[in-house]
Amino acid sequence: MSATAVNIYQDNITDDCNLLSVHNPLIFLIDVTYTGEPTEILYCKILDEDSETLGIFKCIPYADVTASVRRFALMADSLLRGFMDELDDFSQSAGSLEFCSNMTKEFTLKFYAESEVIYDSVLIIALQGVRQFGEDPSISELYHNEPQTYIAAEGKPLYVYIYNDSELNSIGITEGSSENGLLDFDDEEFWDFDDELLIAITE
Repeated sequence: MSATAVNIYQDNITDDCNLLSVHNPLIFLIDVTYTGEPTEILYCKILDEDSETLGIFKCIPYADVTASVRRFALMADSLLRGFMDELDDFSQSAGSLEFCSNMTKEFTLKFYAESEVIYDSVLIIALQGVRQFGEDPSISELYHNEPQTYIAAEGKPLYVYIYNDSELNSIGITEGSSENGLLDFDDEEFWDFDDELLIAITE
């Protein structure tokens, strides 16, 4: 057998967003073009942001796409979680902006067969987070910091996460304002289990 090309078929990147959640299924699909006998083994080398090798793993043969192309799968979520540091709780004052360490980690996944001469690779940012089942693992709304509506109990804490892809960026917060209590379809206010009024927070 002889692999002539390695191409990532599914990289889980949506548009320009390579921020991927690793606490739900994250599967990469890779096509290997070959001559002669089908390629039996495809390797994945996982590297960190300093290009240091963290581990080398075998992908799973998934399907024969054509007579000369075999597709492999890498179930990457648990592998990547194993290389990420644990999150630690910390105290934070109300209305403050704090850096959350160990939330993300940069990885390069390099796929190759017999040698590393013929390969394909992808750079991703792994996020300690989850998506709803069935949704894309690419978290574009956080990556682009799209406007969101947040709902919380009055006087209770609310955490808002902002993604910063560069240490050169400057991020700040402004004082929010409280709107009226949230109302249901017949204009009744919402109250939680301990009699706190639910309100909408906007800027």
